[in-house]
Amino acid sequence: MSTSNTPQKSTGISSLYIVKCICAFLVVTCHTPMGQAKEIISPIAMAAVPIFFLISGYFLYSPDERKSYERAKKSLKKIVPIFLLVQLFYWAWLLPNHGNLLNSWRGLADIFLTGSLFSGHLWYLTAMLHGLLVLGLFFRMKWGRWLWCFLPLHILALLGGRYSFLITADGQPEYLFYVYNSVCYTFTFMSAGYLIAKYEHRLTHFKHWGILLLALCLLGIGERFALNAVGFGYANGPFLSCGFIAIATLCWALSHKSLGSNTLGERIGSKYSGNIYYFHIAVATIVEKAFTLAGGFELYHLLGSVFVFLATLPVAYVIVRVQERLGWQVLR
Repeated sequence: MSTSNTPQKSTGISSLYIVKCICAFLVVTCHTPMGQAKEIISPIAMAAVPIFFLISGYFLYSPDERKSYERAKKSLKKIVPIFLLVQLFYWAWLLPNHGNLLNSWRGLADIFLTGSLFSGHLWYLTAMLHGLLVLGLFFRMKWGRWLWCFLPLHILALLGGRYSFLITADGQPEYLFYVYNSVCYTFTFMSAGYLIAKYEHRLTHFKHWGILLLALCLLGIGERFALNAVGFGYANGPFLSCGFIAIATLCWALSHKSLGSNTLGERIGSKYSGNIYYFHIAVATIVEKAFTLAGGFELYHLLGSVFVFLATLPVAYVIVRVQERLGWQVLR
């Protein structure tokens, strides 16, 4: 899930790369076992994708909307081949055991509408495509001042998932409707990232983003257990706290731009976080099978996310190195 899909400023921001590294790991925890810790940190982990969208929106900002439009257009040209290659990889990955899943027009439409035909985590790439198309259109029409109108759309993700009990008393649906899409996520958080960049000089005057972020993380954990306690812990989707955690994280990172400079975390966030996101599901199937065959399933259940992250990192490294040797810059 690399925000390098969007053009970056002339000087890298080390703290954002550190955040990307952490978020890559948090995304892995959303899809692999991590013992009891997984439930505890889930509100924080589910803020990872909003953070990636925020950072992408941040790098689209320019006082000149024509430049923002060019950045969105350039980003779109970069993400289209990533979208196609990763979808093709998972189609081929599933082919031996599941057959051809792309066997209808509905399946093809699903790839371009939700992106989740082959693997649920690929919704991010489809949502990013939609976001760049829509925001690019806004910049083209010089409607950037209206991007704040997208901010309330994330409420739909809450009402369609975790907080669906507020609008329906019948049954216990996992989702009232599928919330992992551009309308519920991308438009809100890419717009918010753009606006944070626009007002960055004001936001970074606040010196207590770290304290606020810690408080929001604790509130998120409390939210998780409160929903479970009152019997509404059955649904999926984001927590109310996720969006606030994501925004506070970006603002905190922008207040400490040199944090993590010249560290391994910066390098992982800068070069490998995208491919960790794209391919960790495939790696997880291999790691889980290996632990099961070796009789270590209980250990995998306890620390699976750590093992999958560490196993995916060299895969991402090889992908980047091969591309460098070939002079390509596609999967990033």
